[in-house]
Amino acid sequence: MVAQLQKAIENYAKRQMTWFKRDKRILWVKKYKEAQKLAKELLKKRRDNKPRPGKETTL
Repeated sequence: MVAQLQKAIENYAKRQMTWFKRDKRILWVKKYKEAQKLAKELLKKRRDNKPRPGKETTL
């Protein structure tokens, strides 16, 4: 039973990766340094574009 559950989880993870790889909005990052740089840029943009009170924003 444990082996079946493990296999089902692995198959589910594969389906998720297939699904996400098709989404062109996702930027896949391979290196930690690249991820750090992108995160810092995103946070800087968010800080620089402070919303006015009562104004909703999205990423």
